[in-house]
Amino acid sequence: MAATRSTCGTVMLVAGTCFTILTLIFVAISFATDYWISYTVKRENLSNVVKNAEATNGRYTFSRNRGLFRECYPNASDAFLSAQSADVSDNECFKVDLDIPDATADSLTNHYISRIHLLRSCIAFIAVGLFLILVTFIVGLIPLSCSRRSKWAFTAGFLAFLVAFFVAGGMAFFHGAEYLEKRKITDSLDGGKMKFYQSWADDIKINTDSDYDWSYALGWVGVGCAIITAIFYVIAGFYVGDERYEDREYLDKSSSRGRGQDYAMGNGYDNRAFPPQMDRPYPGAYPYPGQGYPVPPPPMAYPPGPYVQDLENGRQLQPMPYWSWS
Repeated sequence: MAATRSTCGTVMLVAGTCFTILTLIFVAISFATDYWISYTVKRENLSNVVKNAEATNGRYTFSRNRGLFRECYPNASDAFLSAQSADVSDNECFKVDLDIPDATADSLTNHYISRIHLLRSCIAFIAVGLFLILVTFIVGLIPLSCSRRSKWAFTAGFLAFLVAFFVAGGMAFFHGAEYLEKRKITDSLDGGKMKFYQSWADDIKINTDSDYDWSYALGWVGVGCAIITAIFYVIAGFYVGDERYEDREYLDKSSSRGRGQDYAMGNGYDNRAFPPQMDRPYPGAYPYPGQGYPVPPPPMAYPPGPYVQDLENGRQLQPMPYWSWS
């Protein structure tokens, strides 16, 4: 039975370690890639007025995919990219503006500033989640290789739950920023190059489809893997704890004393020789002798010793002075 529990505990620890690695891979890829949201613009359905007026200026008139740090236009025309050459990175991408605007920028609405705060919070939460994944991996290796104690498995499980919380919190902040972009923000940035949904022409709104992409999906897969990791580590903690209890029970049964038998504790004295101290019925000194009792005789005056015993005849001899011994 103990061997079975030990095997189950080891299996759970190994499974938790494997899912920790998967969580790290999924969350890291999701964090670093640029496919959180994809916008598909059906340019063939746009009116010629919109094409001619905004083809070389408005970014929102081209299909694109956006991540936490960059927004990329893989199918943009050369005219569009050449018009944006000062801001283009990697030939087709633009950095997402995460800088807090100056206090003098009165033209920006509070919704736009709140969007920046939400995106920054999203990045911070996921970054903390990535750090906690590494800590979880290290702590999870301790009961597997160094110290087989349940507290390490439970600690790794708690950290894995924290990973799920922080990554899910980052995803929630991203949803909040997306909601503001689509429903609240009306700002126009970079001289009209960047507009949000509420400022688009009706023709562009109708012919633009937005959807979550695979980077966003990997983020939620990472949250699920973190929860599974936590469950594995918690189960492993229970198995490791029962395993230590059974080892202790086995040692108790195999020892000379049975389990539950008290140790032989030596006393320096016998309590029976010393009756418990009785409390005085009333304070104060007792009269001696007591009323109605005879006065005890004075103690017998024994001659000074030493005393010599005659072992052959079984009688006691008279004491002899020290100086008279021969």
